[in-house]
Amino acid sequence: MDLDLLPDRFAVCRLNPGSKIPCFQSVFDGAFLSVTQTDEEISVVCREDEVPEGVLAELSWRCLKVKGPLEFSEIGVLAGIAQPLADARISLFC
Repeated sequence: MDLDLLPDRFAVCRLNPGSKIPCFQSVFDGAFLSVTQTDEEISVVCREDEVPEGVLAELSWRCLKVKGPLEFSEIGVLAGIAQPLADARISLFC
């Protein structure tokens, strides 16, 4: 499996459910941006320089990208990444 290490440093932001999600420059410049919502929280992964003022965030994350495209039917992709990282005692947020 081929991976790319993205050059930026990232933040994992935590917003309360129902919060308005700020507009991130990443939306416009094609950089990595992820927004995930559950009934408990909204998680935003963005570049560190985009964390809005006053938002709870954990900084200094790095982002690995699986080279693709991948077929939706592929099995074990995440497991193939997670186990070596766990063996190296590296945290994973996916």
